[in-house]
Amino acid sequence: MKPEIKAAFKEAAQQYDARIAAQKKAEEQRNPDREEFEARWYSARQNIVVPALEQIRDELRRHGWIAEVWTSDAVDQHATLEIFKGSNMVAAGGRTKPRISFSILPHSQSVTIAAYSISQGGGSESKPLGEITGEFVQAKVLEFFERLTSGR
Repeated sequence: MKPEIKAAFKEAAQQYDARIAAQKKAEEQRNPDREEFEARWYSARQNIVVPALEQIRDELRRHGWIAEVWTSDAVDQHATLEIFKGSNMVAAGGRTKPRISFSILPHSQSVTIAAYSISQGGGSESKPLGEITGEFVQAKVLEFFERLTSGR
């Protein structure tokens, strides 16, 4: 093998190793940030989002609606409110009831709000964690409920 080709292979291999080492170092630095974000989200979910959803659930039940709140500690750590009245209410796309979820994505530092109504599926937006207040949650659910009840 020609010395210049041999040197080029060596150089390419060294550049690869250096790039992988830099990526690994960057990932190690991100993990504490991610863990801290997830801890802040978990606290906000338990102390802000779930209580706000439970207040809405209780109010809707007084008006004859079926409403359930649930959470998951899976990757997205969601808090979800499912709302329906009667068996004919199925969210767009199929088998689930209309719902609105507040969750986090694996590589994001924001909260995703996703709503699935009878006629629309997958409408979503993201907000910084600091903007997630009880009033914000209730306003978002009200928007969703108004859309649901209007048939839009």
